[in-house]
Amino acid sequence: MPVPGSKEGGRLPARERAFRRGLAAARSFLEREGHLDVPQRHIEAFDGDHVRLGQWLSNVRRRRSTLSP
Repeated sequence: MPVPGSKEGGRLPARERAFRRGLAAARSFLEREGHLDVPQRHIEAFDGDHVRLGQWLSNVRRRRSTLSP
């Protein structure tokens, strides 16, 4: 999906795409389960892909003070 003003001819950087994929998987899990107490090794099947959601959430929580708003 092209985004105005983004790099690489309209594509988001890989790190931003990965963050958005993790966020979408977390939203899906939250909607289905009603919580985000995800086991560390949980893998979420999302949009034809597999997201290591437990690991992703652990990393985001650990790095939250250094993430941009």
